[in-house]
Amino acid sequence: MPPQDAQDQDIRDLLTDFQAEMRQALVEVRQEIGQVQSELTRSRQELQEEVKRWDTRFFEFSQDGLNRANTLIASATISVIAEVILLLLRQN
Repeated sequence: MPPQDAQDQDIRDLLTDFQAEMRQALVEVRQEIGQVQSELTRSRQELQEEVKRWDTRFFEFSQDGLNRANTLIASATISVIAEVILLLLRQN
């Protein structure tokens, strides 16, 4: 059986190696977290830009729909007025 000092030294060496590996793993995890945060920030910016584009498209679509509705109402009103005028002219 090896002496106690040799066993203690082996344990210290293992602990030192383990600590070094854990530090390296921690550095790698922190780097990966930084990359994920950067990607998340980029994705949020892209999403905000896409939402703005969709808002613009919706606004334009709403305006087009409103213009069509106004045109339809004006056409219907003109048709009704013209029909009433024609009826009055026929009766005279």
